Amino acid sequence: MSYYRFGSNDVLNIGVLTYPSHEVQLNGNQVTGSVYLEHPYLNSRLSQRLFLGFSQKEGGLVEKNGPFTSSIDILDVEYNADNKQLYESVLELYDYYRFTNSNYTASFTGSETTRFRVIVIPEIYYDRQILTGSLTASDLDSSGDSRLLYDDGLGGIYSGSVSGTLVGNVFYNEGLVVLKGGGLNDEAAGEDFGQASSTNFKWKVNFKGTHKLPVKVFNCRAPAGQLNATTNETFHVVPSGSADRYKFEKEIISKGVTYVTTIGLYNEDYELVGMAKLAQPIRKDEAQDILFRLRLDF
Repeated sequence: MSYYRFGSNDVLNIGVLTYPSHEVQLNGNQVTGSVYLEHPYLNSRLSQRLFLGFSQKEGGLVEKNGPFTSSIDILDVEYNADNKQLYESVLELYDYYRFTNSNYTASFTGSETTRFRVIVIPEIYYDRQILTGSLTASDLDSSGDSRLLYDDGLGGIYSGSVSGTLVGNVFYNEGLVVLKGGGLNDEAAGEDFGQASSTNFKWKVNFKGTHKLPVKVFNCRAPAGQLNATTNETFHVVPSGSADRYKFEKEIISKGVTYVTTIGLYNEDYELVGMAKLAQPIRKDEAQDILFRLRLDF
């Protein structure tokens, strides 16, 4: 067997950008699936899936069963409320982004906002960021009428259409949609966006993520004048004759020509770590220099 060491330009690390579409739809008070180790996860009523992790509350390493999901949350965040940390984080995001985009302001129609309605999208959905201009959302208000939200591609969330009323902002890198006006974050029962009520039993969020898939490309070279021998039994034939001198001799019947069917990848200890099977055997003449390119997607 022949081994060849990869050259400096034979292993390429590249990436492929993809934009998978997502639609998340929940009904009424259905649990969205957000999970925290300390609260409210650790209880005896959970089942279905196994979780193993460290918990200070439980005094060390614990094992629990529970339904693990990754879903979108819609939360109320308010100044000096229980979730004031998220409220303060939203304000810090506004302070950061407003220097480059005037659309990002924590105020709405001239008045300071002390309460936000926040759509939280887990990173597993979008990887690098939410694709700009791809996010839409809808729900039913207290009268049962549909409310539509649109992303203008510049960080603004508009009601009705992209030329409608500015009602919030989307933070593409952080996976947050902050609603701060247009009756979407009122404290009146049934008026908050996505709030379950007697008429509002459904909300929907559509968007595209931006995922970069790591790709490794291996250039496997088969130089001319090499790799023209094989252990395949059909490559040789024992000459005819009854003399003992022919007992261990073999005669090449496909002189100078082999067919490549498999390419192996080995580590520094000559251990096989990867294998590529060709769709069909590739003829290799002695005078040929062939390059096989293998692609590994992660």
